[in-house]
Amino acid sequence: MIPQSQIDEIIEKNDIVSVIGEYIKLERKGNSFKGLCPFHKEKTPSFSVHEDRQIFKCFGCGKGGNVVHFIMAAESLNYIDAIKFLAERVGVTVQDTQDKQAEAKAASRKKIAEMNKIAGRFFFDTLNRSREGFEYFNKRGVSPEMVKKFGLGFAPDAWDELTKHLRAKGYSDEDMFAADLVVKTKKGNYCDKFRHKMMFPIFDVLGNVVAFGGRVLDNSKPKYVNTGATDLYTKGKHLYGLNYARQSGSKRVIVVEGYMDCIALHQRGITYAVASQGTALTVDQTRLLKKYFSDVVTCFDADAAGESATLRGMDILANEGFNVRVMSVPDGKDPDEFLKKNKPEDFVKIADNAPTLIEYKIMHTKKQFPGNDNGTRAKFLDAVTNVLAKISSAAEREMYTAWTADKYGIAKESLKEQVENVASGGKVKTENIFLKHVAKNDSENYNTNNGKSKEDIKIDRLEKMLILLCAEDKNCLLSLRKKLENNFYRFEENQKLFNTLCDRVDKSAEVSKELLLADSTDANEAAVLAGLLDNWISPEAPQLAAEEVVTNLNKLIGETRMKQIYALLAQDNISEEEKDKLQLELKQIILERGNNYGSNKKSSG
Repeated sequence: MIPQSQIDEIIEKNDIVSVIGEYIKLERKGNSFKGLCPFHKEKTPSFSVHEDRQIFKCFGCGKGGNVVHFIMAAESLNYIDAIKFLAERVGVTVQDTQDKQAEAKAASRKKIAEMNKIAGRFFFDTLNRSREGFEYFNKRGVSPEMVKKFGLGFAPDAWDELTKHLRAKGYSDEDMFAADLVVKTKKGNYCDKFRHKMMFPIFDVLGNVVAFGGRVLDNSKPKYVNTGATDLYTKGKHLYGLNYARQSGSKRVIVVEGYMDCIALHQRGITYAVASQGTALTVDQTRLLKKYFSDVVTCFDADAAGESATLRGMDILANEGFNVRVMSVPDGKDPDEFLKKNKPEDFVKIADNAPTLIEYKIMHTKKQFPGNDNGTRAKFLDAVTNVLAKISSAAEREMYTAWTADKYGIAKESLKEQVENVASGGKVKTENIFLKHVAKNDSENYNTNNGKSKEDIKIDRLEKMLILLCAEDKNCLLSLRKKLENNFYRFEENQKLFNTLCDRVDKSAEVSKELLLADSTDANEAAVLAGLLDNWISPEAPQLAAEEVVTNLNKLIGETRMKQIYALLAQDNISEEEKDKLQLELKQIILERGNNYGSNKKSSG
């Protein structure tokens, strides 16, 4: 056990304001400090830290206690491990003889940190003596101030200079191997892992060197050699530049991919930038960011690998409660290239106007289906419906559905209906999107009514849509032909057009929507067909779409006839015989509508 006297000493040396300030931003409010609670999502600070009493309390989630209890919650540690964590922070050696394994790991971490610090200084000093290394950073536009700030260095083109340097400091080859600063040759000898490399120390949030990234000076492969897993460092748990970015005072952080991009941003005054070190963001990295920021702008390379990294990391960010935007630098450049030719204000403006996470996902979906042909548009509708349906907030879902419809020319109400259907556990029915999209857009182009009523115009358009569907899909025509060729159509010109289509099929002639338009001999009829074709989206299931059209036609014709019957029954001079006849017809229409409703409910359930 750890003596109580030493526990008291460790707590006394770890000022609670200083410790918690390493996790969240604190602002003095009277006799206490306030900040956003790191343990739950909130927009208004309810987290208080009292310096005089050395305690913290969150009035939102209820967590509270002293500095040990904070570390237990923040680092997911038990009481003893939290004490050891705080002891290591202030350089106190814990007097615990029972946990030998933990003690050995703590000693290993401490020794690796010491060696990394020495190695970092070695690389930095070597850079100052190396013309080759100095010219590299100078050519890349890195200022001397940034070289010093980020501790940049140069590993000499030598076999074991760092190895000999660390041996002289009293460290064994095994110690250096545990720190991944040396590698073992086939002959069993040790040599420097980093040779002839530009060196980038990786710091933790407290500014301790935990690892290194080494870059080649030319374009040879592999471009980078990095520290592997050690007792001190695990890939995916740190972010390059976070030790400085967390001090920027910004609520927004820009996440870039590489070291040079991060340094370029800091050099030009954008000090709230970090680098993911060439990997997709991990849960650990995201939670680390959450301690200091609420908004994230990702800015990865515009190549396929960069886009893939963006997609992998964005959902993790959103799940942690970040407001996420996805930035793309013009002309496929990386941030470092862009800033060499443009002002920092130009970069910030692009970040300010970057698409939100959902907008980016929708645009990325469209990139996967770039064509405007009917089949491609149908696939895009299917994919984008699933993207929108995953938005948990109903208000956001409606907002982005409207945005998508406006941007890509889709009928808003039909897309909304499909999105809500999928959001509630249903499947995408692109035939419904097809029907409403074509009908909505064509209604705006319907320039002639030829004396038709509003209802007749709708019936005429649906009949023509049905004929076009049959022209597009021969299987659709074959399955519905018997139903449609025996005076199905209300308008004679549509019946003639359908019969002409059937003649083409019977003669094994070519069939298409465009040829159907050529078969129309009436200019007004051709204009209506052309309007439909102009807004056409091929449904994924043409036969289902055609059956939906038939259902809508029957419903519309029934409603129109019912209105006519009600109007006739209201006349004063109608005979009893005519009244009985009309009432019988009305009853039959209502009965048929009820049967259709019941069968539709059964099939949809």
